[in-house]
Amino acid sequence: MSSLEILKKRIENMSKHHQIEVLRILMKFDNVNKNTNNNGTFINLTKQNPEVIQALEEYTSYIDEQQQDINEVENIKNKIEKDFFNDNKYIKS
Repeated sequence: MSSLEILKKRIENMSKHHQIEVLRILMKFDNVNKNTNNNGTFINLTKQNPEVIQALEEYTSYIDEQQQDINEVENIKNKIEKDFFNDNKYIKS
C-alpha cells in the first residue's frame, strides 16, 4: 500500500470533526482541486503538491499522537479506579 493510500485511510477513519479540520487545512492552499457534491467533499491526493501532502501527514500524525496520549491517560485512570475504588482493600474502617 502506498503512503498516499495509507494517508487516505487514516483521514477516512477520522471523526467528522477531524475531517473538517483536514478540509480547513486543504483550503489554506490555493491550488487544491476539490469536488463537492451531496455526499461530501472529495480530493484527489495524487494530484496534490508535496506541501499539501506534508501538511496532511503532520496533522494526521498529531491526531494519532493525541489519541495515544488520551488512551494512556484513560488506562491509568482505569487502573487507579480499579485499584482504589473497586477493591475495598485500601479502605480502613
